[in-house]
Parts: sequence; structure tokens; C-alpha cells
Amino acid sequence: MPRLQRGAPRCVVDLRTAPLPGPVSTLSSVPCEGGVEIAVEAKQMVSGHTEDGLTEVAVGLTGAALDRNGAFGVLARRSSTGSVACAYALTVRPGLRTWAMSALLWGSQGTTRGKTEVRVLRPPTFHEAVQGVGAWNEVELRAADHLLEVRVNDVVLATLVDGVFGFGSPGWRVLGLGGPSRVQLHRFTVHDLI
Repeated sequence: MPRLQRGAPRCVVDLRTAPLPGPVSTLSSVPCEGGVEIAVEAKQMVSGHTEDGLTEVAVGLTGAALDRNGAFGVLARRSSTGSVACAYALTVRPGLRTWAMSALLWGSQGTTRGKTEVRVLRPPTFHEAVQGVGAWNEVELRAADHLLEVRVNDVVLATLVDGVFGFGSPGWRVLGLGGPSRVQLHRFTVHDLI
């Protein structure tokens, strides 16, 4: 399968000097030397996204989980219609050195709020490219047409085929899996593809 090539930068946010992009769900964060440190309760998620609607994109996030429960990742093609939102989500969990890929559909308002459907494209999978607790990991999802290329620390872990979500905003997310967690985020990037 062909590799997707990253092109010109559209957005590069150094979180040591700039805020997290986009509408941000309620979060507990403090500045730190690496950028911003986010605390998340068990089984909770905080996220944000830009307003750029893109089909072909490389979205990246550099972060470090500070405990075994911390997870973080990127969203591609996040869009919403009425009270329903959707996105592709690439997530790493450094405490287990795993990555996972999902297609998410969730309610964002009214009677659908809090209801989520997850279609697993790749279950949590161990890979040596995912660094452990306290180490920086650069997570990147490249999306073009029906191809989804997963990269961690510049290693291609998989190229998946899924054409359900075709357009939307790039974003980021931090999760507390198995217990409360803390994650530091350093940089958020969005690039065009060539």
C-alpha cells in the first residue's frame, strides 16, 4: 500500500507558548515545562478540535502519560450534524505500550448527549514504537480518501481502509483509562498531504 506523504503545515501549536486549539471540553490543566499538563478522572475524556474541515490531513500530537492510566491521541474528520458527532480516533496508552484505532459516533446534545458508539478498527495492540510512562510519544494519523495511516514516533504501525467519515476537523483528546490520570501535551500539528 502506498505511504501517505505529509505536506505543508496548516497549524503548528507549541503548547509551551500557546493554548490548546479549538472548542475544548471542560478540563483541568496547568502549564508545565513541556507544555500543558492535563488531569482526567477515571473513564473520562477531554478533547478539542480546530474548525478546519479537511478530507486529506495529517494530524499529530506529542505527549507523555505520567501514569499507567493516561492515554492520548488525535481525531481526524471530526464533524457534527445536529446533536450527533463523529470522528476517527487514534489513541496511545503508554502505560501498556499499546495503540488503538476507532471510528466514533456520539451524542453531543439533548437526548443523545453521553451516548457513544465505538466501531473498533484496530483493538489495543502492543508495539515497541510506543514509549512507556513518562516518555514523549508523537502520535500521527494521516487520512486520504479511504486510507488511514497510523504513525507513532515516525514508525508506520498500520494502514487501514475505512471510508465512512469523509470530511471534518482535526483534533486531540486525553483519556483516563482504568483510573484518574495525568498527561502532558507538548505540540499539536495539522499538515496537508501531498
